[in-house]
Amino acid sequence: MYSDITVVKCHYEQCQPGAQTKMKTLLLDAGNSRLKWAFSEQGQLSRQGALSYQWLTLDAQLEAELGSLVSVEWPLAGVVLCNVAGERLEAAVQTMLSIQDGKHRSHDRVQERASLTIKKIVAQPVAFGVRCAYEQPAQLGADRWAALVAARHHCDGVSCVIDCGTALTLDVLTAEGRHAGGMIIPGMEMMLASLVENTHGILASKRPELSPFAVRNTADAVQAGIIAAMRGSVQQMLQDCRDELGVEPICVLTGGNANWLRPGLPDTVMLEPDWVLKGLAIIADENRVSSIGTRHTGNHV
Repeated sequence: MYSDITVVKCHYEQCQPGAQTKMKTLLLDAGNSRLKWAFSEQGQLSRQGALSYQWLTLDAQLEAELGSLVSVEWPLAGVVLCNVAGERLEAAVQTMLSIQDGKHRSHDRVQERASLTIKKIVAQPVAFGVRCAYEQPAQLGADRWAALVAARHHCDGVSCVIDCGTALTLDVLTAEGRHAGGMIIPGMEMMLASLVENTHGILASKRPELSPFAVRNTADAVQAGIIAAMRGSVQQMLQDCRDELGVEPICVLTGGNANWLRPGLPDTVMLEPDWVLKGLAIIADENRVSSIGTRHTGNHV
């Protein structure tokens, strides 16, 4: 469930008895290079958005791009944070929430105050119907854990979650909710950065559907190689699922570079840009027993 609960040093005005206002939960997916967000009410997402970090001015960036949305939804029921970006991001989120609290505080009307908390996600041995494969579950990235929770609640059968971010991660979940394992390889930018650092004059083009047989320059060759390596990893994982588990897995493709990887993969691969946020929505609603949303089904081979 959660690694711990950090109390944000801000308070909000409680709704009056009998009020019909329903408070929403702010969901935050903090990756290595981007922050994605959504507001959740009973598992339904709204006001999704994203930003690429500007670390030198991160506090001002969050206030400008996210603060206005938080202000509209204030007061919040809570904040659920999936964070692989580090403590600097968490501190900026706390600052943004404190600013919103200051804007909305009305001392003459407050009758009761309660602390707003940030709940930080960490993988567990068993939770939300998922059994983690790791000997030390906390080593599994929070984003990967949330994605597995989403797969457990939205997919019927074996599923494979492919997250194309700074790194390319692939995780398999059995029909019974057992995390069967996965792999991590460098993502598109990391592969290119390695070539740039260790060779002279290397660049990559921006052509996602580039065949190696259409390459006429070095930049195209680099791009074709990077995409082929990523697609090859996905295809190998899918074949391993067929060999080891005897089924064709339900494939979910997510992450900032998913659109680069989608061409060339099987037509059955589903593009789900908000998959981690969907997992966070399930985790946020701990008391909900039944599954939510559309469930995807797979086929035996």
